[in-house]
Amino acid sequence: MARRYSEQEQYTKSFRAKVVLVLVALLLAMLAAKAFELQVVHGARYKQMAEENQIKIRRHRAPRGLILDRNGWVLADNRPSYDLAVIFSETPQDSAHVRRLAALAGVDTSVIAGGFAKAKRHPHEPVKIVRDIPFEAVARIEEQRNWLPGTSIEADPIRSYSSGAMACHLLGYQGEVSDNELRRLRSQGYRPGDYLGRTGVEEIWEAALRGTDGAIFIRVDAHGREVGPVRGKKAVQPRPGNNVFLTLDLGLQAAAEEAFQGVERGACVVLDPGTGEILAMVSRPSFDPNAFAGGINPEMWRVLLEDPALPLLSRAVSASYPPGSTFKIITSTCALQLDCLGDVPEFRPCFGGYRFGNRWFGCWKEGGHGRLDLRSAFIQSCDTFFYQVGERLTIDELSDCMFRFGFGKRTGIDLPSEATGLVPTRKWYDEKYGVGGWTQGLMLNLSIGQGEILATPLQMAAAVAVIGNGGVFWTPHLFLRLETPEGKCLREPRGRMRRVNIRDEILVFMQEAMLGVVEHERGTGRAARVAGVRVGGKTGTAQNPHGEDHALFVALAPVDEARVALAVVVENGGHGGAVAAPIAGKIMSAFFAMDQ
Repeated sequence: MARRYSEQEQYTKSFRAKVVLVLVALLLAMLAAKAFELQVVHGARYKQMAEENQIKIRRHRAPRGLILDRNGWVLADNRPSYDLAVIFSETPQDSAHVRRLAALAGVDTSVIAGGFAKAKRHPHEPVKIVRDIPFEAVARIEEQRNWLPGTSIEADPIRSYSSGAMACHLLGYQGEVSDNELRRLRSQGYRPGDYLGRTGVEEIWEAALRGTDGAIFIRVDAHGREVGPVRGKKAVQPRPGNNVFLTLDLGLQAAAEEAFQGVERGACVVLDPGTGEILAMVSRPSFDPNAFAGGINPEMWRVLLEDPALPLLSRAVSASYPPGSTFKIITSTCALQLDCLGDVPEFRPCFGGYRFGNRWFGCWKEGGHGRLDLRSAFIQSCDTFFYQVGERLTIDELSDCMFRFGFGKRTGIDLPSEATGLVPTRKWYDEKYGVGGWTQGLMLNLSIGQGEILATPLQMAAAVAVIGNGGVFWTPHLFLRLETPEGKCLREPRGRMRRVNIRDEILVFMQEAMLGVVEHERGTGRAARVAGVRVGGKTGTAQNPHGEDHALFVALAPVDEARVALAVVVENGGHGGAVAAPIAGKIMSAFFAMDQ
């Protein structure tokens, strides 16, 4: 017998049907609303995203700005480089594919494998795995492009130094940005494989030299293969970096480099004493910055790092030396300024040395110089005379004078890694030997530029310039001006100077004494003579506990209205008058020859 539904059951069934209809209606409404949002409200945006999934953006790297000398001669330029790049997430990593890429690029499989390891850290970006490949390899890879997913050839400008190793420490070099640096520099537009300045002008002016990259939009198929340009997407042209002009004179730099032929280790700085402009700077040994342009070979990098001669070290700015007898310029000036020489005839004559307490301090001339005044002692570089000058000075007086001449602190040159040198003070000696643990005998060594005093060639050149420019310390600098690629000047230097407290008559005396070093028949710097030019100088031979003495020479020319000041250091060179002075003479001869 058929069961009849009760009214309650019929009501419940009807209610459920209505609920289902309402839920279905709600779902349909939600779907309609979502479809409206996707297709109408955000339709344009999602259409763009869909199109972008078919578009590859190829960066068009901007050429780096030029580095030029004061006369417009190019020191650092750019040249085209063809690089093999891969997108790791789109590229097969099996051994067969590695071998195939290696054969096409003409490199060992280990290079490709190492490149893949680097690309893996940035799986969705093009990463260069082989740089500066020959054009023949480019042609082979382009022929096989359809069978090399995720692989591309990028033609980018890379640095070129037309003069090779000339001024390499001053110009610096570039290196690939590291992963750690990328985390900090991505916001500034850096990407994997980019290069940035590591040392020298390249480092200091990185922001100005680096241009703004452009972009090319390319349509790709479902397999990532390029099928042509994207219509309606105009390429963004790269903006080259700005050009940096230096105070350097390429002709004088070449002459200085030539004068240093045969010198294994050493440095020189040539500057304008009236402005602080660096005119030439040499450091030996040198290196070729072109080796870094496309990524330096690991073996070559190891050789550079392990070379005991330290070819990457800028000795002109970052190495410190005892100034030797060149320091007698400071000792003499200090003593004259303090009027502490008294009655010079009271000074003992030189018989080859000087006894202080129970210690004998020898003079460089074993036979002695006899009785001398300050000028004669300076010209002949008599150590015995200057030991007695040192007796009459206190450590506070001498250290204060050294600081005023720019020793013991960075000069402020616009180059990285400048050394401070060392000015030993009373506090320094107290910390080293204890209060009361040292005697006035230390002053004898300091007075002739030995002991603990250390100075860079740059500091020596800047200090001697003070004698030739009327008692002014100009901050040495390389920057001349910054220009846009179109030639618009963006910035010029503001010379920084400070007065050094030296009486005029003392400056004149020191200039004449320095002239005697070069022109007097007994002068120690006769090898620095330049025909028709009044050259003033001071030789130095600094003791070196690690080998042969260092040879030094500082100079001004013309001595009474100086237009050039320089310092020359030859490590293990021996006597300054025999080794460093001739080098200085060649450089100054070139300077005045070019000026005619």
